[in-house]
Amino acid sequence: LEVSGVSGAIMSLALTVNIAHPYRGDLTIALVKDGTRVVVFDQLGSGADDVRETFQVADFNGDDANGVWTLEVVDSAQADEGTLEGWSLAITH
Repeated sequence: LEVSGVSGAIMSLALTVNIAHPYRGDLTIALVKDGTRVVVFDQLGSGADDVRETFQVADFNGDDANGVWTLEVVDSAQADEGTLEGWSLAITH
């Protein structure tokens, strides 16, 4: 996701993810920008389904919002398959 034209430092950042998956405990989710990788979800919820959540990510507060943001999703097991149905950032500056 490329962000441009934002002036001022990040005051707050919310990451919303919508992932369909039959075993959310297999998943690790991280937000990456300019070499900084922040894990927001790390194999939580055991056998529950799906990750449809919004995470407040304070690690980027004070940084420039402009640049390329990447969502990294890792499925640590081979038994199940999932689908990234969407993701977004809400940045307050």
